Amino acid sequence: MSTPVTFHGTQLRLRTGATLGYSAEINMERGMLTVISGENGAGKSISLAALAAALDATQLSIVSSIEGTVFIPPVFGKRVALVRQDPLDNFISRSASDELAVPLLNYGFSETDARQRIEKVLAELDLSLDLLNQPVANLSGGQRQLFAIAVATAIAPDVLLLDEPLARLDDFNARLVLKAMGAVLENTVVVVSTHDAWQYCRAFPGRVYVHEVSKKGTNIQLSRIADAPPAPSPNDHSELRRTVEIIPGTGEVCFKVCPGNLSVFHTSNKKPLIGCAEMTFATGTNVLYGGNGAGKTLLARCLAGQVRINSLLPLVLGALSDFGGFLSGLHAKGSLEYVLPAKLKHSGGVPAVTFYRYRKSGLSAYRPPEPSWFLSEGSVETELRRFVSSVDLKTRFEYLAARGIRPDDRLSQLSFGQQKLVMFGSIPGNARLVVLDEPLSGLSLPSREGVIGFLKELLMEAGAPSKCFVVTANKWVDRQTFVAAKTQ
Repeated sequence: MSTPVTFHGTQLRLRTGATLGYSAEINMERGMLTVISGENGAGKSISLAALAAALDATQLSIVSSIEGTVFIPPVFGKRVALVRQDPLDNFISRSASDELAVPLLNYGFSETDARQRIEKVLAELDLSLDLLNQPVANLSGGQRQLFAIAVATAIAPDVLLLDEPLARLDDFNARLVLKAMGAVLENTVVVVSTHDAWQYCRAFPGRVYVHEVSKKGTNIQLSRIADAPPAPSPNDHSELRRTVEIIPGTGEVCFKVCPGNLSVFHTSNKKPLIGCAEMTFATGTNVLYGGNGAGKTLLARCLAGQVRINSLLPLVLGALSDFGGFLSGLHAKGSLEYVLPAKLKHSGGVPAVTFYRYRKSGLSAYRPPEPSWFLSEGSVETELRRFVSSVDLKTRFEYLAARGIRPDDRLSQLSFGQQKLVMFGSIPGNARLVVLDEPLSGLSLPSREGVIGFLKELLMEAGAPSKCFVVTANKWVDRQTFVAAKTQ
């Protein structure tokens, strides 16, 4: 039995200026996996940050200092690696090769040893060596998460801290990460935060310390629980999809990408990154399902008008948008380009509008998978007032208050899951095309149910017959959740 790391009567001072009370007993040892479980906002990420700071890795932590009594058993080394929940927060270089090579050289690995370590960790996570020739920004969200784990494990850390490492990964890549964790477990202390502790208990039976974290006011309590949570009955339909499957909504046809194709190009490639023909989207919830790197995010951004168009002047594009086949042959100069679909023809007597008019009129809304890419630095109320009309503000505040989020809360002091809920709460009530990229990733079960319920409420608002939601999913369970929700 290991001697636990203890925080007794401590105060955590965060870089944001906030102070939190923290009390914890955390069992950690080599050969065993330490799991910190809890709901969104309970303090999982704070617990990892407190461990990093206590292990003298304050450069990795949002905790600037700890006051009070902290006991760290003398068996842990000082080489600490932390993989944050937001993939982009893990990188400081534009080049993928620099992200891997520089830490290894800083820790004294020779160039030969560094090259061998790089090849080893990339192979373990099924990442191609060609990835090193790309900027980090060109990787998909799932690839960034895998690459961040590769960077962390390459230095052979004594303590590896992983914040929701499986949240953005499809089932295939999640199994790769679990396999890689098993390979380092004997020589490394591994601590993960999660809202799904059962998947680690199933992967490492008898080798998991499960801890529960909870928060009351500004005080966080963490303690070990004796029994692991029960695993749901496995229903493994987790086939890997390298192409995007489109599951349309259940209402009338909202719009089509026709009669030609929607193609997305990069200037360095002659072949399209995405080439989809005859895509049909219906009113209600449409699902884009596929594995990491299949192109879901890129396709979602195109549909929402987030990818810059360089083919022709927007006015000309709007005038010609009925000629989908003609536009599918246009090629532009720019980092990314895509072909506009035809007009969005809505049911319910709503006039057809072009994508260009959608973007200019505010009738479309896009929300990315990472709230930090979208949210401002102010309060919850300030954020909602940027997008939501005064008529809808009351119901949005009620929606967030039911999940413990107040209008005067600072966004920077909310957890990842709470920030995500605020981001969805800011969807304008008059939006007819709503594109949500991986809306369920990183959310606990109550928060997931809250998001599904909120989407249903939006679909039932005035003008709902013409509302069209497009959501992306890389896990079979998320795909099934959306399919079940739209048929109820």
